[in-house]
Amino acid sequence: MNTPNETDINSLPPRAAFRFRSGSLRYPENATDTRPHSGLDPHFAVKNLGDPHFRVPTIDGRESLLIYIDDETAVVPEGWKEAPVRTVLSEAACAECAINTSDFFRAYHITQWRTESAYCGRCGSPNVDATDELARLCPKCGRREYVRISPAIIVLVTRDDGRALLAHNLKFREGLFSLVAGFVEAGESLEETVAREIREEVGVEVKEIRYHASQAWPFPNSLMLAFTARWASGEPRPDLKEIGDVAWFSPDTLPEIPPPGSISRALIDTWLKEVRT
Repeated sequence: MNTPNETDINSLPPRAAFRFRSGSLRYPENATDTRPHSGLDPHFAVKNLGDPHFRVPTIDGRESLLIYIDDETAVVPEGWKEAPVRTVLSEAACAECAINTSDFFRAYHITQWRTESAYCGRCGSPNVDATDELARLCPKCGRREYVRISPAIIVLVTRDDGRALLAHNLKFREGLFSLVAGFVEAGESLEETVAREIREEVGVEVKEIRYHASQAWPFPNSLMLAFTARWASGEPRPDLKEIGDVAWFSPDTLPEIPPPGSISRALIDTWLKEVRT
């Protein structure tokens, strides 16, 4: 942990505050629409919202983020806005927002984990927040639970004719296509996960699997690891369990793709730039 054991998290100076309700972010109407994720001024938050529900250390362990959670039934306060976290991400996608986006993702990820870790996994007693590190602590048996991060791959598959493989997940709205993705299984390497997910979901074999980049993705608790791969064999077919449609697309025949802000869109944009130059 970045926060030394002898440091009380509550003593770390606050850098920003975030106010959530379920899967939405709440922020004052006078906040800049494209940067609500930059966080409330902590002094404003303490003055207008009272004591925070909890605080977490920033990644460098030098400051803290104040996090407020409204009840599910709490109406939007007068003078405030509410937007789904995913919408905020797409609207705020810009290079200069990267640091603040990191704080935003961290706050949201930990908010979900804290709710899901309400009880001890060993004895079932209610957990409390540890004060010496970012952990949930069982006051009865002493078990500590740390933030869960689930590695997942996402892959852009291309072929020699310049087309890319895009799929429609059954959870997507109609017409939206993206890349094949999936969680890493126990005992698998990342490259094995890429090959398996592509084979299972769209029936294609791939080669030349290469790592591209990664992105924190708190929906609900992922670390997305992006890869590229080349088509080796097989005709694409949807598994009809997760994927409802799949096809090869050229840059000129693209369907609706994910909005900016996600690593899937970044992979697609990188491919488009390469094939158009």
